[in-house]
Amino acid sequence: RVLLPLNRATRGFQRVTQGDFGLQVDASGSSETTQLVGSFNHLSARLKVLFDLIGRLQEGSDLDQTLGFLSREFQGLLRIDWIGVLFLTGDGQTMKLEAGYLDGEREIAGKPMYRLEGTLLQRAMAAGRPLHIEEMARTAQENPAFVFLRHLVARGMGDAVFLPLTERSQSPVPGILVFSARQAGSYDPAQLQLLNNIAQLVTHSFGR
Repeated sequence: RVLLPLNRATRGFQRVTQGDFGLQVDASGSSETTQLVGSFNHLSARLKVLFDLIGRLQEGSDLDQTLGFLSREFQGLLRIDWIGVLFLTGDGQTMKLEAGYLDGEREIAGKPMYRLEGTLLQRAMAAGRPLHIEEMARTAQENPAFVFLRHLVARGMGDAVFLPLTERSQSPVPGILVFSARQAGSYDPAQLQLLNNIAQLVTHSFGR
């Protein structure tokens, strides 16, 4: 009852260390063993998503392919209902929405421009770390200058993270990668730290 499930978990760890990322182990057994194996399976699934992400980014995929991959496959790490990237324009005063994906499908709506000064976009660029925007609807309503935030609210989004792509993360083109979810409270501190850790990885791909 105890040793057989533990042996299965041990063999699972060994296979993951050999590169079999994403392996899932049978979680039957005692409650303690079930909890241990459940944690292992969660970790293994997250490792597979991360290594798939690294592989895709190193392939030199274009911007649309990278965003599409993130919108579809990154769900194993955090909730994404809308994802998009904005780049700073040559005048340094505006940002252009280069591409956006809603529910895994690319939005075809031109490339709108957004003023930078006095906005959350500017705040995220200055901070150089993920900016978490909660209570999006109220924040957008109370701040007329937050035009891009209203863009997200109009699409039904309730929670968002602005991930700056700056010189600090070795980005040749300053910009912001935006993750957004319909449900408020979708992003916890651990997920924000994860986004901060992968910022440089994503930045290199966007730079290419």
